[in-house]
Amino acid sequence: MAASIPDSTKGWEREGSLEGKEKKMKKAVVTLKRYRRGLVREKCSIEFNSWKMVRVDLNNSMQKYVDDLFKKQFQQWQFDLQQATEPAQVNDAAVDDPVDDLEEE
Repeated sequence: MAASIPDSTKGWEREGSLEGKEKKMKKAVVTLKRYRRGLVREKCSIEFNSWKMVRVDLNNSMQKYVDDLFKKQFQQWQFDLQQATEPAQVNDAAVDDPVDDLEEE
């Protein structure tokens, strides 16, 4: 019974779930860094012997460029999401017209 008490408090303190979330977050950050690095190498036509030697001001300008790209993609994604979630608005006049035609006959 005493051995089960620490296991049950683990859920209360959320220790077990935080470790998994931290691992997922670290993996997402690493993936994002790799994606950003590849995007900068692909889009910026600057040749360096080593990317570790990139000057800070140039690195900042590349960071701004990548941030702008992400901002545009996020805005497009947000717009698409809003369009998909909004219910289709039906024009009442268009719906009433076929009903009126049936009553006239």
